[in-house]
Amino acid sequence: MPERFDPYHQWLGIPPQEQPPDHYRLLAMARFEAGPDVIGHAADQRMAFLRTFQAGPHANDAVRLLNEVARARITLLDPRRKAAYDTMLRSAVPIDAAPAAVAPPPPPVVSPLAPGQTFGRFRLAECIRRAGQATIYRAEDIQTGHPYCVKLLNPEAAADPTLCKRFRREIEITTQLHHPHLVAGYEGGQRHGFHYLVTEYVVGTDLRSLVKQHGPLPVEQAIEYIDQAACGLGQLHLLKVYHRNVAPKNLWVDLQGRLKVTNLFLARIENDSPLEANIEDLTRMGDKMGTVEFLAPEQSTDASSVDQRADIYSLGCTLHFLLTGQPVYPARSSMEKLLAHRTRPIPSLVAQRADVPEWLDRAFQRMVAKSPLERFASMAEVSHTISPGAQRSLWSRLPQLVASIPWPFRRT
Repeated sequence: MPERFDPYHQWLGIPPQEQPPDHYRLLAMARFEAGPDVIGHAADQRMAFLRTFQAGPHANDAVRLLNEVARARITLLDPRRKAAYDTMLRSAVPIDAAPAAVAPPPPPVVSPLAPGQTFGRFRLAECIRRAGQATIYRAEDIQTGHPYCVKLLNPEAAADPTLCKRFRREIEITTQLHHPHLVAGYEGGQRHGFHYLVTEYVVGTDLRSLVKQHGPLPVEQAIEYIDQAACGLGQLHLLKVYHRNVAPKNLWVDLQGRLKVTNLFLARIENDSPLEANIEDLTRMGDKMGTVEFLAPEQSTDASSVDQRADIYSLGCTLHFLLTGQPVYPARSSMEKLLAHRTRPIPSLVAQRADVPEWLDRAFQRMVAKSPLERFASMAEVSHTISPGAQRSLWSRLPQLVASIPWPFRRT
């Protein structure tokens, strides 16, 4: 097998083990300290160098890196964007890792495989997280050294038929979808007696950790993250896949500021979905599933029949959390929280934060309407409403334009 061309390494001198690069590494600068003149000069040098490859055999790679450098420049030269990005960067960890500053680590379990062992064409480099259902590793392609994430279903979970089927469902969805705001999956199945899933290696932070560590986000940053999440979820919905567990902990921001929707373990696939997946209904009547602080009222009684409007409700609850640091309906018990989503009045964002614009509060109120019929009909409508055209950057518009077109999906 020929070695895959790595433009970060061959052109910019960034070895695989230091990828994916953050904005500073992309510009060959030290983190946090550079001033505007240094940032602009570094970006100009990188872009001039990359343009020399635009007419060569790797022109597509050159264009992609030019876009990444351009976005790094825009982000780091805007004081507000740079401050928000630096805050995220200080919290960055590999995806699926559990930051100790946010919550105590889960009870230790025996790792199914030790680091250093080979798993197909991957070598397990380190265990990122040990949880009750799965163990997650950072792995390296044996030939290229490129980092990946390998998720193994723990033997105890694999013994549960329902959990095993849900993991296979996650494999089926993840490996067939390709979108900038969804975590890319490359292969999955069974090997060495383990159910496994290989995905892209994403380093960043989830929105729950970001808010818990640094407080509520600036309004513009919260809008941008919700907009990107709506684009990723909208792509799922186009293919008749409903997440059913939209919450800040399942929305990750990578080192280049891109938000990615994660954790499709509870996803539901409609019978008429174009995905080639096993569409067996794994949800029993009456199951609620999801995270109670962000659960749509109808999902608390029957998760088997919810559609995209339940995800819209959960995304509205996420917007509230990003702006206030609190769930929409704080309560002590899970039952009290579920009842509040069904009966308590919708709070006002403006009443809690004076800098929240009225139009954003109105959009939030519609996202979390008690009746699904009163909410936005689609994530595309959400994205269009929360992002006024005159104020939107080119970068925030691109994912929505891409997400509005059915995206080709890969098959393993």
